[in-house]
Amino acid sequence: MSCIQRFPFVLSAIMTIIIGSISYKNTDEFKTICIKMAFALVIFYVTGIFVKRVILEINDEVTRKREEEINNTDKDNTNKDNADKDNVDTANMEAEYKE
Repeated sequence: MSCIQRFPFVLSAIMTIIIGSISYKNTDEFKTICIKMAFALVIFYVTGIFVKRVILEINDEVTRKREEEINNTDKDNTNKDNADKDNVDTANMEAEYKE
């Protein structure tokens, strides 16, 4: 999960470096390169925060569903055990009655 927490920073840093490199290769002015990189930092950081939030929400939902499935399975097993015990008790009672 620590990778997810750092995702916005890493995304914005990588994209800013790429945009800066491309702008430098195209021989843009230094001021223009800095402006492009500043906008890239902000835009991709906000995008990274949005993506991180979506990923964390999906993870929470999957975890919640797994816990519900485990709880439902435990309840089903408990009900089956109780039904088996009832069947055994009924069989014992019938056997005692016949004797």
